[in-house]
Amino acid sequence: MYELEWMDIWTAVSQYLNRYVITGGIVILSVSCYKLLYFNKKWRQDYYSNVWFGGLGERADMKHKSKKESLFLKSNLEGDIVEIGAADGINLKYYLEYADKIKSLTCIEPSQLFFDALKPKVEDLPFPVRLYNGTFEEFVASRYHDHIEDKFDVVISLLLLCSVDNPVEVITDCHTLLKPGGRLALLEHNRNRKSYFWRFIQSLCNPFWRIIKNDCRLNRDTHTDISCVNWERFESEFHPTGWYLIGEHYTGMQLIITFCLLSTVLSPIHCQIQYSFYPIKEAFSLDEHVLFRFTLTNNYDTGLLYLPWGTPLEKYPGELLRMTDGQSEVNFICPVVDRLPTTADDYKFLPAGSTENVLYNVSVCYTVDTAGEYTANYSRYLPAKLVYAVTAFTSYDSFSSAVLSIDNIRFCVGDTCNLPPIIPELFNVTLISSSSTLLPEYMLIFIYCVVITIMF
Repeated sequence: MYELEWMDIWTAVSQYLNRYVITGGIVILSVSCYKLLYFNKKWRQDYYSNVWFGGLGERADMKHKSKKESLFLKSNLEGDIVEIGAADGINLKYYLEYADKIKSLTCIEPSQLFFDALKPKVEDLPFPVRLYNGTFEEFVASRYHDHIEDKFDVVISLLLLCSVDNPVEVITDCHTLLKPGGRLALLEHNRNRKSYFWRFIQSLCNPFWRIIKNDCRLNRDTHTDISCVNWERFESEFHPTGWYLIGEHYTGMQLIITFCLLSTVLSPIHCQIQYSFYPIKEAFSLDEHVLFRFTLTNNYDTGLLYLPWGTPLEKYPGELLRMTDGQSEVNFICPVVDRLPTTADDYKFLPAGSTENVLYNVSVCYTVDTAGEYTANYSRYLPAKLVYAVTAFTSYDSFSSAVLSIDNIRFCVGDTCNLPPIIPELFNVTLISSSSTLLPEYMLIFIYCVVITIMF
């Protein structure tokens, strides 16, 4: 009787534990499989390419045909054109309608299977075609490395921004590649704007969707990302897809700001520079960049051109600040360099009405390789290998600018990015450090597994 009682207890405990052991096993297996598939980029590209060749490409093209035709008509395809993510050349037939206006076409495609299918299709086109097998980021970096300065009249991005790691950086690079008066033509899907429930469902499905759809994010707010760059004209339309999981498709045509036009709002001013510092604790190589976004206020209606110091304007032009009601938002990308600004040219402002001497302008960021005293004003010993940014200027010899917030830090990985104690009390700075995007997806996978286990 005593042995039978213990057997009953052991059986009950085993049945209870088995449920959680199975749940734990499913969680570990699911997370491991997800991690292997997520980080195997070539597998994702090849899988998606084969699905595309199996009929997905033709069906998607037929579905979006009218939107593409309308977008290309509004964008006035002419001159030098670059298409980002050309796939197997599914859009080449649309360009034939503008063959008499197109001077050249550049197609960028990272997938080797797509690239091999694209090459024979461009041989008989009536205009010159250049092919690049790599990512858009690699294409931009190669142009900078080879000192290529030619730009484009139209940049085309069709259903691409959902799958890139840093859409704001890609959009900024598109802005950089355009000639004055150039256009950026976009067809992208956007997260559901109207329903909190469907936004939650999109986020719930996102981890697995990224694997089967080559890193496509269902819950990406593409429209907001595009608006981060200052465009002279911004036109957009939202098209319901009929499928709530996808949300809405977004088409837009953005007209690049022309420096020749907007430089006339600048007036020569005498400035003193105030610095705000914050560290990024990971060491960067010299060819990597950091993207900052922040809001500034200014008591004077003065436009300042913020440009990366020590970097050609053609690479990252920065943004022109036009103070409206005392506030303006600015985005720029800073290069990481290995020396402090030393000459007057490092702090030069763009003269009013002129586009000369714009290659090297205002210092906006730099790195300190060794610890040491910076200036008499800041007689502090700074830690080694920290990246610093200029975040405010004084105009007319009096302080009139302040950083309100820093709300978008890129490439800030590893340790949490904490503000050091040398921030002046004048600055009211709120810093949101970056975090891994995989953590919430792992949590979602855990929830899936628990729900499935409970159901069984």
